[in-house]
Amino acid sequence: MLKKFLPLFLILTACGSSTDSNSSCDRPKDLVLLGEKVQGDFNGDCKIESIEIKLVKESKGTPITDSDYEPNEYDLIISDQNISKKGISLGDFPKFINEGDLNGDGNDELSVVTYSWNGTLVYMSVMSFGGNSWKVLVSPQIEPGLGTDITLEELQKRVYLKEGKIHYINSDLEGIKTEKQL
Repeated sequence: MLKKFLPLFLILTACGSSTDSNSSCDRPKDLVLLGEKVQGDFNGDCKIESIEIKLVKESKGTPITDSDYEPNEYDLIISDQNISKKGISLGDFPKFINEGDLNGDGNDELSVVTYSWNGTLVYMSVMSFGGNSWKVLVSPQIEPGLGTDITLEELQKRVYLKEGKIHYINSDLEGIKTEKQL
């Protein structure tokens, strides 16, 4: 009886599961990794999903001079309905960066980058999807005053793997950069 089921057991265990690391998945080389729409394997199922920002309502006025100021409103469009929007906060002028799989869980991490209404501040949160919601791994500080002068390519270099650990670069008010490890 054991001989009868042994081949089936070997086939099932050799195939792996949907939670295997991204390194075992075939990854297209032409993925969109930066911008208002990005692609990646954000839930570790070896399928490419897209995440896109859609402007729903434009802002009205300016925060400092108008008491009835209303910020931009955005919707988040995710191609896989099994990936929740829960935990992703979109501020003004959001953009995305696909950071790749930083923490080894088989899911690509997603940086949400937002710029202040006047372009002087940049906020960045590196997030990972798991358990039906997005969780913040790290929020590096970005030097004030850079605003839209700092590119998404430069921001992408601020979070990286080094010796198997997540590292990120913080900047203080004087623009002094320090490397930190998660």
